[in-house]
Amino acid sequence: PLALMVRSLAQATRHKFRLDFTEGELAGNSPSLDALVPETQSGEAVLARLGPWAGALQSSRHSRSFLDLVAALPRLGPGHKRGETLTYITMIYGRTFNRHMRRFCARARALGAVGQRLLLFTLDEDAYRLCMHENGQRCVRG
Repeated sequence: PLALMVRSLAQATRHKFRLDFTEGELAGNSPSLDALVPETQSGEAVLARLGPWAGALQSSRHSRSFLDLVAALPRLGPGHKRGETLTYITMIYGRTFNRHMRRFCARARALGAVGQRLLLFTLDEDAYRLCMHENGQRCVRG
């Protein structure tokens, strides 16, 4: 039923709808992170930092969005005492919005921890390139 509702909503929008993450990634059925993390870190160490939910990473095929997310997570700064796992996520795309990214990221950095816990979901290559520079490589391609 949810898939039917999402499909009908997608048909009513002006943007093409597609899932950025695989069904397995969304359900938590994906691979060991050893192949996804830098050689200087073990997959187990990254999983331990991410928390118990990350132990479900068990499949061998990953979407580009998932790989970007895994790469961005170690770049997140420390969370607030009362919300250690709280992460701010927003989406950006297109010339109209991309031109505001530099100031948006600068304002987030000025707020301290908020700027270090900001992930940008970028919907075009220009947004992704700009994000990698302006937001400390905390960017996920969609």
